[in-house]
Amino acid sequence: MSRTPLSEPGKAGALRDYTEEKLAAQPIGAWSGEIYRRAVGALRAQLAVEDLTQPHWWILNDIAGAPGTWTRAALTARLTPYEDLGIDFDTVYDDLVARGWLTEAPRYAPLPGAMTLTEPG
Repeated sequence: MSRTPLSEPGKAGALRDYTEEKLAAQPIGAWSGEIYRRAVGALRAQLAVEDLTQPHWWILNDIAGAPGTWTRAALTARLTPYEDLGIDFDTVYDDLVARGWLTEAPRYAPLPGAMTLTEPG
């Protein structure tokens, strides 16, 4: 038996289609899932306005917090558990480099491939 998410307006099972009693009887898992879908959906929609994804933001945020200490491999290992869209992180790194927002240390540097943000990044 499939369930329609509580947030699908106009579909059977949308929030407005439930009685107050039925809504109050929903298990906590339904509500926590609903909150997750709404919050992440809103965040992803706002990032998309700037042609960004959550992984773009995660990468920029982590590198800003510890410039010159993250390599692609190390940061990908850290972020992979949170990624649920099947995004290839190398594509995201390449995009940030192409935008001029991210640079990587050369192979002869003390930490080859260490990433830092540029001024625009």
